[in-house]
Amino acid sequence: MIIFAYIALTCVLNSASGFIFSNYKFNAKNYFTMPKLNEFDDYEECMDIYQNDGKYCYVKSVIKPDASSQTYLNIAEFSSIKKQHFRHDRLTRGVCLNKCVELMGRLNINAAYYYQPDFDNIEANLTFKFINFANYDEDHAKYNEIINQCINYKLKNEHNLTAYSSIEYCRNKKPMFDVDDLDIGFVCLLGVLLTIVCISSYYDSRLKITYEKLTDIKIESDVYYKQPLSTLFHQLSVSFSVYRNWYVLSSPVKAESRDLRAISAIRIWTMIAIIYGHATWFSLAVPIQNPIFIEKSYHLMRSMLVVNGGNLVQTFFFISGFLNSFTILSYVDKNRIKRITLFIRAIIYRIIRFVPVLLFLSLLHATWLHRFDDGPYWDKFTVYERQSCRKNIWTNLLLINNYVRSDMRCMIHTWYLATDFQLGIIGTALLLTCLKYPKRKNVLLFGSIIVSFIIAVIHFYVYELEPILMLPPENLRNQMLGNPEYDKYFYDFHAPTHLNTGNYLIGLVIGYFYYQYKQTNGTTGNQSALFNILWHCSYLLTFILCFIGFYFYEYNMELGFLSALLGALLKHVYGPIIGALFIGIFYRYGWVIPKMFNYGLYRILGRLSFSVYMVHLTIGCLIIMKNKYPIETNNSMITSFTGTVYMLSHAAALFLAICIEVPAHAIFKTIVTELIDKPKTTKKLEKFNESSSKIKVDFSSTKL
Repeated sequence: MIIFAYIALTCVLNSASGFIFSNYKFNAKNYFTMPKLNEFDDYEECMDIYQNDGKYCYVKSVIKPDASSQTYLNIAEFSSIKKQHFRHDRLTRGVCLNKCVELMGRLNINAAYYYQPDFDNIEANLTFKFINFANYDEDHAKYNEIINQCINYKLKNEHNLTAYSSIEYCRNKKPMFDVDDLDIGFVCLLGVLLTIVCISSYYDSRLKITYEKLTDIKIESDVYYKQPLSTLFHQLSVSFSVYRNWYVLSSPVKAESRDLRAISAIRIWTMIAIIYGHATWFSLAVPIQNPIFIEKSYHLMRSMLVVNGGNLVQTFFFISGFLNSFTILSYVDKNRIKRITLFIRAIIYRIIRFVPVLLFLSLLHATWLHRFDDGPYWDKFTVYERQSCRKNIWTNLLLINNYVRSDMRCMIHTWYLATDFQLGIIGTALLLTCLKYPKRKNVLLFGSIIVSFIIAVIHFYVYELEPILMLPPENLRNQMLGNPEYDKYFYDFHAPTHLNTGNYLIGLVIGYFYYQYKQTNGTTGNQSALFNILWHCSYLLTFILCFIGFYFYEYNMELGFLSALLGALLKHVYGPIIGALFIGIFYRYGWVIPKMFNYGLYRILGRLSFSVYMVHLTIGCLIIMKNKYPIETNNSMITSFTGTVYMLSHAAALFLAICIEVPAHAIFKTIVTELIDKPKTTKKLEKFNESSSKIKVDFSSTKL
């Protein structure tokens, strides 16, 4: 039903898009008179012909304004639509330096005619000086003038325009950096990790064989590996066992949580949508052959599903709040534990879950990632990641990189971990306060949502933000690097914890009352007609929310109190809609959808979702950045690219989960259980036995 509804809605919107967006018409004749946005010499030809002497440069150019040129007027007019179009006065070029030198040599004295000096201090903001590319200063001093002449030679002859050009970096066949101590250290770390995994797996299998010999009982693997071992030493020794960790990933959901199985499916479908959106953004981070496809797409309503799909991450925040509430309430009901102890334990648990995988991937980006391949724009991403992760890895590991502003952002997508961690602290503190003051829980829970909304209104008003996340194509060209316009919406709109609190708290509140209702009424919901209608509307509203963005891309809304109010509302409305969808699936409203969300395969894939999220950017960028030529972007390319990234990310995530994520959790759980919980339980039993032994009963006067 949800699939058919989406298809029908998309068809209607596509049919209507010609009427809705009739305010702008592409002039193909004028468009193709403009210089190509991205143009690259043949990289492999340059490197193969000139071998070790070959040098290939990645260059940024800015066309000099010329009011007498009709071509430039076309460029200025088209580029003025900043929300939907690239800046066509800013060009990207890949230049084989050897061919450039030969061309200028043939021109001899006339080469100076094609040189365009810097104007309007363009050099200051044209390239990314904070990236220390190898030999940058030397290459810029020696070759910038001649490359300027080569680019202007073609621009002048074909378009009668000139541009100032600046080398971003040049590369040859040699590695840009030598192997250093950190590179060697990562190899050693990986070697130690794999050795521990192998030894732990072998030891686990030998324990099984030894047990079978001693007891003369054949025990099935799916029984043995699911059972915890008896001693602390044995439990820690098998923490990295591949067999045991696989069974952890594939084990069925506990009976009391079976109604929550659909959460795994929702995680997976949300992850697919996020990867699709990121795949589109990855393709914009590199030079493309057909920028017109992207620019036209921004004028189509269906593209808002991708462009305005940043809201999808709110699903994860909602799930995090819901599960945090459900888990803590369930734990408190089963265990008597001091609230401050539970608070500290919850924080440590999230650190143990996030940091090991984060550390491993950050070190990979800081060391060997840039050595995996090469290409004309390979270094644009990998060298940036190498240097930013070496400089700012501490912000990632402290989980504060959503607030610490920097031109050098290591693994930019990990802002989500920092935000989720901070939300976890807020949510856990709020829940424990509600447990301490149960009579005031409604005031505390709903009051926190109101406070979150007021903070969002103030933030939107003070920072003069659009009501939705604006991602114009020009900003996405430099999304992974320092870009003031992109940074504004990344740091001020997308990443701050206080702007993502609303949906997390709504998830927390719904999780709280769902748990209370479940304890009283079980897993049978009230099949009311009103909620049935609300539930069927919820999955349609999730799509409609994405389409709202078309208005803000087509028209300019005056920024003020009303826009701030609307922005705060859009930041909070996603939670109630997802909440209605969740509850309906838990109580099996409808027919097809509850079945769709309860397949067993979702369980394994859902447990891999954290590692998939962590590694998908690495996989996606490696695939897209290794291209030797500007890529052609279209719907089929993005779809196939999404599928490739999704499958490869799961393969890599399986390694990360089995070798790092699950072992870290197992070690934490073992230490807490064996060294903290069990001694406390033993002491309580000893006190009980001691007090019981002092009780004396006189049976002499008892009458039967």
